[in-house]
Amino acid sequence: MDLDLLNSKKAIQKPEFIYTFVLYENNTGNIRHIHKEIFFPGAKTSKKEAIEESALRVGKHLGLDTSELHALDASHHEFKPRIRYRVDVSKLSIVEVPEKVTF
Repeated sequence: MDLDLLNSKKAIQKPEFIYTFVLYENNTGNIRHIHKEIFFPGAKTSKKEAIEESALRVGKHLGLDTSELHALDASHHEFKPRIRYRVDVSKLSIVEVPEKVTF
């Protein structure tokens, strides 16, 4: 494969859809798994229910007790690198966890 083609901006396709589900603890809002499925133009897309099931299946494969977790459909735009998040269970929304300051 031509590596120049892989590194070319022309070769990069933008995703058509990115679905994100988080698996979280309902009593604390702690996120245990962030699951993304990315669909490029022309790909067969799945229904959200199937993606949620996939998130739970992967969580179980990772060793999580998924019977105790809830799934929340979230926008991938809500997440920034190196920021910790949790679910505000009263609003069912993603919120940043403030970084602890130590002296």
